[in-house]
Amino acid sequence: MVDSDRTERFPVNWDDPADAELSWNQDMMHHPDTRTPLGFELYNEPSSRGRGVLMTEQNTPTQTRSVLVNYYMFGCQQSQSPAPSGATPSWSEQLAEMSSQADRWFNDLLPEVQRMAGYYRDTDFDALPDAELVTELEQLRKMRIQQGRMHSLATAPGGSATNQLVDTYNELMGEDELGAVRLVQGHGNKSAEAGVAMWRLGNLARSIPVVRDNITQVSADNALDRLEELKGDPKAKPFIDALGLYLEEFGWRTDLLGFDDPTWVEDPTTPICPLRFYLEMEDYGPAEETRRLVQERDSAIEAVRKRLGQAEWERLEAILKVATMAAPIQEDHNHYIDQRLTLLTRRLVLAAARRLVSKGALVEPADVFYLYLDEIRSAMGGNGSSMKALAGRRMGERACWSKITPPPFIGAPPSGHNPNIRFFGQSRLPSHQATTLSGTSASAGVARGPARVMMSLSQADELKKATSSSRELQCLRGLLCSPSRAPS
Repeated sequence: MVDSDRTERFPVNWDDPADAELSWNQDMMHHPDTRTPLGFELYNEPSSRGRGVLMTEQNTPTQTRSVLVNYYMFGCQQSQSPAPSGATPSWSEQLAEMSSQADRWFNDLLPEVQRMAGYYRDTDFDALPDAELVTELEQLRKMRIQQGRMHSLATAPGGSATNQLVDTYNELMGEDELGAVRLVQGHGNKSAEAGVAMWRLGNLARSIPVVRDNITQVSADNALDRLEELKGDPKAKPFIDALGLYLEEFGWRTDLLGFDDPTWVEDPTTPICPLRFYLEMEDYGPAEETRRLVQERDSAIEAVRKRLGQAEWERLEAILKVATMAAPIQEDHNHYIDQRLTLLTRRLVLAAARRLVSKGALVEPADVFYLYLDEIRSAMGGNGSSMKALAGRRMGERACWSKITPPPFIGAPPSGHNPNIRFFGQSRLPSHQATTLSGTSASAGVARGPARVMMSLSQADELKKATSSSRELQCLRGLLCSPSRAPS
């Protein structure tokens, strides 16, 4: 049955009427906001298609399709039943496969991802002639399919090993998932490294009076102006140099998945604002926090070992070893694939954009994201007289649609239960009181303090009114409320 009210509020025009009979779902975890035409064409659509390519290679013929409707992305995945593959793998065979998947990340996938990212980091795209720039953009679309395939390969070991650990732990211990996850906490990953690097940057800022005085007054409105002031002061040079190194390593990212928004390298407002909090947290140190997590983990493992019989412990220990090896990959793949590889390609796209601005086809380089690849190709060839108006119209349309909440699906209603509903941000926990907000906790423990609702990292500056001490700052971390989003 078609919801006529929903159709009126969010009209859909199908290029192929048969597509209206399929169910197209919005992924609130990865793509909750509007997308630009070029962002969809050169990232969202091909990388999503790459995941279907991998499933087909793995004996489950799959077609993954995406559409951009009213500037929101919807996806449809159609899979055939996998061909018979013989007997169900034994426990030891499953462990061996998960271990092999983790090894593949370290030995094969990560080096290849770093090679690909290095190409987009080091190439001087501005020096290329028009035709070669267009060719590079066409190759980027093909690379995204490979990126989507590699992304699925990278996430497989962490998900499968963690699920197996949780299931085995629940079966043997009769306890909830939190106890199982505690057995693998305290291991390093790129997200933790980014946090430590930010803390060190805060310590450096505190040690230089002119930097400290500037950062304590920073806000989202004045961050870039404050940074320009510091760049002009020789006393601030150690901080400016360290900030540059931080951004080069951890700044090729945005708040959400995609590459149509400026990176932290281009606009460092988002990473600069939290430095103010680090200035106030003189009694905080990540090394002490890591030691606490490691002690909790080791104590939990020892307690489990003592409770279980020898055979049961050996079974849990076997999957624990694999999960420990695979757990950091979840955060590391975000850093290397979802952030660096995704965002370094902006160097190519913005080089093409600057070329179009020089030809008079666009007003600003950022406007290029409101064109499709065919239109860029045409404008590069000298047929760009209508592109300014076209990009401007689409920019206005997107701004209007961004104020509209899209439906969770278009086309036919989804059939059956989606086992990944919580992961994709579609789970809704009911709140029975007007003053109560229910949701999924992001970390263990209980904290008390003022709650702050943040829709994205760009709103982190609003935390400045919430706290007056480092203790309150640490407490507040447990009370930050936001939608489920990726990447980390």
